[in-house]
Amino acid sequence: MLRVTLSLGGNVVRKYPFDRDRVVIGRDPECDIAIDNVAVSRNHASLRRDGASWLLEDLQSGNGTYVGGERISKRPMASGESFVIGKYTLLFETLSDAEAAVDAASRKAGGEDRTFRMESGDIERVVGKAGRGGDLRASLVPQGGGSAIPLIKPFYFAGSAPDCAIPASGFLVSPRVALLVRDEGGYRLVKVGGRFGKVTVNGQASDSRVLKSGDVVDLCGRTFKYES
Repeated sequence: MLRVTLSLGGNVVRKYPFDRDRVVIGRDPECDIAIDNVAVSRNHASLRRDGASWLLEDLQSGNGTYVGGERISKRPMASGESFVIGKYTLLFETLSDAEAAVDAASRKAGGEDRTFRMESGDIERVVGKAGRGGDLRASLVPQGGGSAIPLIKPFYFAGSAPDCAIPASGFLVSPRVALLVRDEGGYRLVKVGGRFGKVTVNGQASDSRVLKSGDVVDLCGRTFKYES
């Protein structure tokens, strides 16, 4: 799955998810990503799948398509790279199956804001995309002492419910605050408990991200260091 995030002046205008092999960007309202600006050509640029990779191609636009400050005609794109059309910045991302399921749940709930409480059916779909197999061994080490929580299964829940492998408690804390799911060779932390329940990674609020070894995770005031 593909996602393009359109920004202007550092502010996100809209996120566009696609499950197709070609996406056209331009001023024409019929474009997949329509940008109503005179600096944008009617059919300005496209992203298309080329085997296992993606290509960004300028469609002979008047003002050009830029990556890293350089005007391009055709260029392979890696997930996480951005390109510029006029005054707009477009972030290109390919999504894992698990992240695509999270993204779909967010859109179903009404928009980009993921402070919604994920429904049980959506949680089950994310869990169903969990990676399996491999020799990954990871753990959450409580800061301030305590036994490490080994992570070897496809998924784990954190919350106040008795069946949560990672306990989190406090005022108005949801039974299930967060989900750890195997993804992209590690574990993805997904906030599922809505507005109630603090979930941060390295001090920053996190809705969905793949953890890296050394990341500090705060679940409702209980802090862990992720090791893998």
